[in-house]
Amino acid sequence: MTKKVTMQQIADHLGVSKFAVSKALSGKAGVSVKTRERIFKAAKQLGYFSRKHDRFKQAPAISKASSTGVVVVLFPDVRFQTQESSYWAPIVEGITHELTNNGLDMVAITELVGDNAINVINPASIDGTISVGPVSNALLSELGRWGLPLITIDNETSSDAETDCLFTDNFNSVRRLTDQLIGAGHRSLQFVGDVRYARSFYDRWLGFRSSLEEHGIPYSPEQGLIRLSESSFHNFEELVGIISGLVQRDALPGAFVCACDKIAMMTIEALRSLGLSVPSDCSVTGFDNIEECAKFTPMLTTIDVPKQWLGIRAVQMLLWRTRFREAPPEKIYVPAEIVNRESTSIPKIRKIADMSINVENC
Repeated sequence: MTKKVTMQQIADHLGVSKFAVSKALSGKAGVSVKTRERIFKAAKQLGYFSRKHDRFKQAPAISKASSTGVVVVLFPDVRFQTQESSYWAPIVEGITHELTNNGLDMVAITELVGDNAINVINPASIDGTISVGPVSNALLSELGRWGLPLITIDNETSSDAETDCLFTDNFNSVRRLTDQLIGAGHRSLQFVGDVRYARSFYDRWLGFRSSLEEHGIPYSPEQGLIRLSESSFHNFEELVGIISGLVQRDALPGAFVCACDKIAMMTIEALRSLGLSVPSDCSVTGFDNIEECAKFTPMLTTIDVPKQWLGIRAVQMLLWRTRFREAPPEKIYVPAEIVNRESTSIPKIRKIADMSINVENC
């Protein structure tokens, strides 16, 4: 049988002290981020984290004696909490509801930077973490290395840290929405939203492109629309300038497929400021189905994300992970439904053609 890999072997392999290895693997402060990265990578390569038991064997659930009964819920930077509160609030409601049902308490904190995470979040005082939205990859990686259950909603870490991820089915949802627009006769479409902002935005863009490719519709992305500077939620004047340029080049698309409802409503306002009407001049769609969609003029066609269920499901994933610690990390995709409202219609040219047909038949 293979002998268990020790901290001393990891230290010898890297040429660092056993003390440094111990602090890094236990999530304690005092080790640089670079050294901690090297230690975790070496530990994984040498098999330090492997177990002699079957990987899928159920591990003992956290007992009442060892459980702290506390779950940390981590949010993005505070400015995004304000802008997207209508989206995050139902998710948090679902998290709170399911934690309460299981006799657990929640500590909600905004995003921390660097070693502050280690100083503020004591791994020994919590049962796990649920991350909501675009929290930084560096922090998610740090949390993942602590060995406690970590569930990310609408995001994931690109490091070696093993986390469970919960997503809306962004790719297929936008693909079906784009299919619907194409079925209505649209042949000129543009995606709006910074595809670098979050994994969800990128997946929605991929779903949009996939639909166009499948239908053989050429797509030349307007780079300004998929690379809005800073955050996609702070660029009304920039968006007006980009759309104005499209109008001047006679390149206004028949439909804008937006990465989220906030961007869709901003796009409609930008079109309106240029004297254009939605949907008669251009169709616009969103994603999320926040409360404002049904109150906006025109009411927004969007994709309904089951937000409260995402929160509930995240807690269920965390509780499952406390029992099956050695099972492979999971990615779960929750389906979402298209909600058709007033911001979309058949293309303007097709309307004219239909009118001609009706006149000839009279």
